[in-house]
Amino acid sequence: DHIIAVSNYVAETTRDLLKLGKPKIAIIYNSIDTKKFYVADQSKTEKQSIFFAGSIIEKKGIRQLVQSLNFLVDEFPNVHLYIAGRDANLPGTNLPYRPILEKEINSKIKKHITFLGVVPNNEIAQHIERAEVCCYPSHMEAMPLAWLEVMAMGKVFVGSKTGPGPEAITDKVTGFLVNPYDPKDIAEKIKILFNNPEKAVALGDKARRSVLEKFEINTIVNENIAFYTRISP
Repeated sequence: DHIIAVSNYVAETTRDLLKLGKPKIAIIYNSIDTKKFYVADQSKTEKQSIFFAGSIIEKKGIRQLVQSLNFLVDEFPNVHLYIAGRDANLPGTNLPYRPILEKEINSKIKKHITFLGVVPNNEIAQHIERAEVCCYPSHMEAMPLAWLEVMAMGKVFVGSKTGPGPEAITDKVTGFLVNPYDPKDIAEKIKILFNNPEKAVALGDKARRSVLEKFEINTIVNENIAFYTRISP
């Protein structure tokens, strides 16, 4: 009788794939706890550090992020990518993805990468706080909570222009959007942020304000209550 989607992208893609026609689809975004993901202490930032959190699998864009280091290490010799997440299998198989990823790690960038393994969600905030740039260049998402966690902490974020990316981030205002299939584009945006720390902080500040306005948990709870009240007989 009623349909809710977590982003306009999900709504319209579902409408198209399932040939739903023109029924109204309500958009109620995922929510984020802005107390758990607190305002980061910028003095704890480790210069030239990049943080990624997510499953170690192709669709999360981790291979392209690793490849982007080839365009960064000459200008930023202390750059370091920290990867948090569980190893995943190739879809439909029992074959782990990480060996495929490791083939992309050449001698030039090997010492610039650390695999952290699975990090409990209650520890993710500490890693976000230390990172100079958080970059999760997913090929596709629905409405990624992991992005909102970074933004809620006021840290600068680089995400993907695909799917609902523009719904979560206003490019060059609350973060940067990149082509997730293009390692050079990813590297160029990270370079801009490394070279302009004041800009990075300003983007992070605007990102947190955006989360407070659009994704804060009390706001989303009230939107849910209003929706179900409206459709009740």
